Amino acid sequence: MGKLEEIIISKMNEIRELKAADSICSAAERYEGPSFLHSLKDSTSLAVIAEVKMKSPSQGIMSRGADHLEIARIFDEAGVNAISVLTDKKFFDGSFNILRNISRFVKSPLLCKDFILDRVQIDMALWNGASAVLLITEILDDGKLADLYGYALKLGLDVLVEAHFPENIKRAIDLKASIIGINNRDLDTLEENPDNALLLSKLIPEGIVKLSLSSCKNRSDALRLARAGLDGVLIGGALMKSNDWRQAIMQFLNIPRLKND
Repeated sequence: MGKLEEIIISKMNEIRELKAADSICSAAERYEGPSFLHSLKDSTSLAVIAEVKMKSPSQGIMSRGADHLEIARIFDEAGVNAISVLTDKKFFDGSFNILRNISRFVKSPLLCKDFILDRVQIDMALWNGASAVLLITEILDDGKLADLYGYALKLGLDVLVEAHFPENIKRAIDLKASIIGINNRDLDTLEENPDNALLLSKLIPEGIVKLSLSSCKNRSDALRLARAGLDGVLIGGALMKSNDWRQAIMQFLNIPRLKND
């Protein structure tokens, strides 16, 4: 069994538990927070989404004993465009409670990053303070992708649509996604290709916010992405592995968006 399949099976069990709980929010409990889309789109520099995660299947434990809220507040005070919060417990040591706690103390828009397969997860993201949710094309068929995308927009959430393969970039474009994130990591094999975003971003029309997800390890990598026309970058491991989160995030800020040479 591949890692992605293992995650999906675990997620389906989690969804059943969420639906059985008494604390599920209603769509009426709409979160009124800052716009994730506008924060990325209006940025004059390369937009930075700083990620809060304690571990991952590909990199193991990254910040043992660290405080999620402290890390998020450092990113927020540094002036990032948004903060990504992992809400998967089993594989990433995250939770919706962590998302909720962070939402109470930061001004940056929050992305709920999870393997979303059902509307109930979008409800939970909304209730716990997210401004946006992640939808992964590799794990959703066309019908489910369109349903979840439309549902999130209806609730007032922005949506980051993720793709790793060219055919899924096309699906995201056909969906009329406002934000497309190109994952440099194959979710099934966990192998990274740092050039994936550079290559696939050329397939995305102007007017759509283009993001590079994963594999950005330093300022040089970020400059390379900006020069290729990417609008922003999501950075996780490079930050979480650092002993100084403030210094780690500062190297990625204030990078001008550049045109192709």
